[in-house]
Parts: sequence; C-alpha cells; structure tokens
Amino acid sequence: MNRTPAIHQSIRETTITRASPRRTLLLTVALWAGLSTAHADILDFGSGPAAPSICTGVLATGEGPASECSNGSFVSQGYGDVAGLVDISYVSPPVGDAIGLRWWGPDYNNLYGVLYAGNGGDSSSLARIEIKAAAPDAVVTLTGFDLGAYSQTTRDTNVKVYAIGGGTPLYSFSGPVGNGALSATSFSVSVSAVGGLWLEWGNSAFNVGIDNVQYSVSSVPEPAPAALMLVGGMMGLLALRRRRAAR
Repeated sequence: MNRTPAIHQSIRETTITRASPRRTLLLTVALWAGLSTAHADILDFGSGPAAPSICTGVLATGEGPASECSNGSFVSQGYGDVAGLVDISYVSPPVGDAIGLRWWGPDYNNLYGVLYAGNGGDSSSLARIEIKAAAPDAVVTLTGFDLGAYSQTTRDTNVKVYAIGGGTPLYSFSGPVGNGALSATSFSVSVSAVGGLWLEWGNSAFNVGIDNVQYSVSSVPEPAPAALMLVGGMMGLLALRRRRAAR
C-alpha cells in the first residue's frame, strides 16, 4: 500500500510519406486538439502500523473534520477530494445516502486499512464509492482496486460498476475474494464514464473491505481563441502560397 501513482503522457510519432503542408498542418491541429489533461490517484485507506487521519468522529455521515481512525469509525467524506477536479463520496445505499462507510485496520487478509459497510451482516450489506468529476464532460476511468475478507479468510461478494445514476453495469463480478492471511484479491479493470462512476460491492460489504482504489479523471481542453486564429492564419498563408505557385 502507499503506492504512489504515476501519470505518464506520451505522444506517438507518426511518419507520413510525401505529406503536403496542408495535411501536415491539419494533422498537427488534430493531435493538439486531442490532447487531454489528466489526474490519476489511488484511494489508499492506510498502510500501518499507525492509523491514518482520514476518519471523523463527528457524524455517521462522515461529515466533519478529519481525525485519526479507529476500528469502526466513519471515513471522512472529504478524503480523496481534489478541488476543481474530483469529489469522492462514501455511502451505504440500503440504509440511505446519509450513512457513510466505516474504516477497519487489520485482518482483511494482508490489507491494512479498508472501508466496509457497517449496516448489517453479510447478506444485507452494500457499499458504494462515488467518483464524480467536477467538470460534467470529464471522463472518469476506474483501473483497479483490492478486496479483502475478514478475518483472514475467503468470502463471496458481488461487485458492480455503474455510470453515476445506475442503469446497466459497466463491469460486474460475483465470486470469492481473499486467501487467508496470504493475500487479498486484486482487480485490474478499465471502466470509463462521462461525469463519474459508482463502484459498489455487497452481500458481503460487511466482511469484505476495499482498499487501493485506482482511478483517473481526464478532459479535452477547449481550443484557445488565439490558437484558432493562428491556425486560420497559417492556412491562409498556405492558400496564398499555392496561388503564387500556380502562376
């Protein structure tokens, strides 16, 4: 845990044989327009041995100032938020959006620091993490997460990922997670939606906890007016050059 995410940006070099100046210009504009700004992060709920200060002792909603976690405390609704980019929410839907998710330290296989739904036993528990982009047209992509089973065992669970608002799942899993004291189960996925995602797991979300939620938020920037004027001017010069060459 405590893995530091890395954001890698790369632009492929494209070789075009006998490309005309106009075609080269249009390709350059297309590549420029397609570039996106991105934010990638991992929601890590602790690495031990000390408990992290990402919980709140004020309300079961998770609102209030952050404080040191203890087993069973509610995670702060502010944890993971990035101003102007993304808002993270933690809820237990069967009880209602007013109830947040609880934190626990050890014993979910080899994980330390997980979130779980404290609203009943295995057969009636459901947890949801909402990853919502600040910009409504931004794309949120979920790339991975870990699920562990309490206490050092294997348990069945159901995982579903939706676009915010529900509907048809974009990803689903049903089966066992956890392998005694050896390891939790790691999921590697690639699920995207405009605006944001719901990551849900349940039945059990009480004895199955989550950690290391990996995601990114990306958006295509609007072309700047000055850049558009520059492109128009360059195309005009190319047209004038062709007319002169034709004489």
